[in-house]
Amino acid sequence: MTGLEPDRKIIPEPKFEDQNGRTRFASRHQSHRAMTDPEDPHKWSIKGCMSRARTWTRFLLVGITLLCLTSTWSNILAFNFVMVCTQTSDTPSGDHDDAINGNDTIIPTQTIGPLKPVHFTTNQRTFLTSAVAVAALIANFIVTPAMGKFGTRTVFTICGGLSLIATAFMPLALRSGFAASITLRALQGIGFAASFPVIGAVSSRWTYYKQYGLCVSSLVAYIQLSPTLSMPISGALCESTLGWPSVFYGHAVVCAIFFVAFALLYRNTP
Repeated sequence: MTGLEPDRKIIPEPKFEDQNGRTRFASRHQSHRAMTDPEDPHKWSIKGCMSRARTWTRFLLVGITLLCLTSTWSNILAFNFVMVCTQTSDTPSGDHDDAINGNDTIIPTQTIGPLKPVHFTTNQRTFLTSAVAVAALIANFIVTPAMGKFGTRTVFTICGGLSLIATAFMPLALRSGFAASITLRALQGIGFAASFPVIGAVSSRWTYYKQYGLCVSSLVAYIQLSPTLSMPISGALCESTLGWPSVFYGHAVVCAIFFVAFALLYRNTP
């Protein structure tokens, strides 16, 4: 052929028959494998299997991240639920006090002697509620740059650990006083500060372009998923013989399980 060197040969593109008997032509990568191992064309399907495995891995990591986000938000909501659960009358008369509503109906309330939390004033309750938002706002300016420097896996795991510690020691803090309680509430806010940066990092690195919107909307669903799961479970624990401290302990155990799984499975890059 004109323009070709005399010693240069044209290697025909290899072809093979699939399981349905149709003729298929190999790609450039498959052609190289065909020349090295022409008798085993079925090995070409390994690449497709690995691609499907990576796809399922992406969905798995998104699911674990969603559970971790749900856990951090549930830890915050648990405090609000316990404050309602431990409402008591101002005149205790034993292990179980009675409160009277507007219809003069006696309603038993949960005052559990030494396990009863400190009575907070209205202003103190306001500060305890807003401490999470203030701490999260301030910590956001630290968490976001740290995530870019140290990676999503490390920073989010540390934030989850802070939320876990604050939730586990919250019963002790509520019995100790206002200072200890607001400190742990601030730790919960710091742990929550990583939520939205994590959503952006996971969506941009672990999803395809066409699935970006689906990933973001799925991860943001933790806002609705947290109260849906946390409130019924917290109600059952609070009314049980375990008492209101079990609400925090249960949330702490679940948080530990989810973040251990996240730390073991998540990688900063696919």
